[in-house]
Amino acid sequence: MLQQEVDSVTGSDRLPTFADMPSLPRVRAIAKEVLRWRPVTAGGLPHMLIKDDVYKLPDGQSVFLEAGTCVHPVQWSIHRDEELYPDADNFRPERWLEPSWPTFKEPLDKFPNLQAFSAFGFGRRICPGINIAERSLYILISRIAWSSDISCKKDGLGADLLPPSYDYVTGFNVSITCSSVLLVSRGKACVNACSGLGATKELRFLSGTPSGKGGHCRRALPACMGMTSIAIQFECPHPAMCLLRS
Repeated sequence: MLQQEVDSVTGSDRLPTFADMPSLPRVRAIAKEVLRWRPVTAGGLPHMLIKDDVYKLPDGQSVFLEAGTCVHPVQWSIHRDEELYPDADNFRPERWLEPSWPTFKEPLDKFPNLQAFSAFGFGRRICPGINIAERSLYILISRIAWSSDISCKKDGLGADLLPPSYDYVTGFNVSITCSSVLLVSRGKACVNACSGLGATKELRFLSGTPSGKGGHCRRALPACMGMTSIAIQFECPHPAMCLLRS
């Protein structure tokens, strides 16, 4: 469905651009659902109240919070509120696109978006990089979908090597410990378009440190922001970071 949406807007002869984003609600929904389902700062950040406040509990009771109280919103729990996010443990981009879900909002040429989304924090201390992150995610998701078919690597018997449901580095900001997927070109038109932008035939993502833990990655990246004319094999602790830094 993602590729169908992108193809309907761009066709096969050009890459998606930022100007296309109002016509790509599923691209935006996938970006938002990824951040809801697997928040980068899962534990959240503490905040100090500058004035008295009252917090209402789900059972209807209220708790008085005095100015100066440290409040720690935990994003993992917030993003798994079943009242707002039914089936919260599963990846469901349609929750942002279909009227039957409580998070649905119109018009779809504007919503969903990442503005003021809890994954980036709250109030005056919201992440200052939210606009860069939003635009980067949209363009990467749409161009990967446009150029490539994504699949799992195979074992010796030809069965899919499925990634673990949750295998992340612990810390202030979490990241996956391992990612191994294959991205294969969707066809000649994709090859020609990417080659025209200086794409390489194959990208190899390798750990940036001898231990394979952390660090930036040594890579060859094409000018079309992560798109390859033949195939991409991710073997990197931080593949998304590699693409974002291209």
